[in-house]
Amino acid sequence: MSKKTVFNGQTFVQRDSGLFVPRRGQVVVSSAGVGKTWLGSNYDDVLDLDPINFSGSADFPFNYVDAALDALNNYDVILMAFFLQKVRDQRFPHEYVDEKLGYITALPKLTGLEVIRSRMIGRGDSIEMIKRFMHFYPIFIEKFGQRNNAISIPDGQYLEDVFLRHEFITPCQKKITEHQSEPLEKSGLVY
Repeated sequence: MSKKTVFNGQTFVQRDSGLFVPRRGQVVVSSAGVGKTWLGSNYDDVLDLDPINFSGSADFPFNYVDAALDALNNYDVILMAFFLQKVRDQRFPHEYVDEKLGYITALPKLTGLEVIRSRMIGRGDSIEMIKRFMHFYPIFIEKFGQRNNAISIPDGQYLEDVFLRHEFITPCQKKITEHQSEPLEKSGLVY
């Protein structure tokens, strides 16, 4: 059985490596193009909280933060996005988010900006969204990259790579697809 400890009201579980990681409800805020949606779709206990579902409301972004609060006890990791224009205009309630969620930021380096742009093009983001992202991303990095709890995403890597390395997720949490559930001999992976 894993060793558990509580720090600042948050429960942590000790992994095999000796590292203590959050047991439930770690909120991670990141930018576009790092693999939030893919991670949420392919791992159990990871929720990609898409802001599109909340941004049409007059209560946005508070309703978005409240949805994350509601998810804290049901998921190991809740992935959120910051809207860059909200950061620019100082309208996003960062103190409210910090107080309520105690989030971690996961940010690609500025040197990886072209990689992120290519990913956004590849997934079909609009030219306007890509231009806005390219313009405001340096502001995002400056504002949130200096946080004590910021995690850097190395160039060419995805959020999954960083999460596995920091043990926020484990390979056993990965959802099994129909192809993956075939015996290895049948799938052609065993020679």
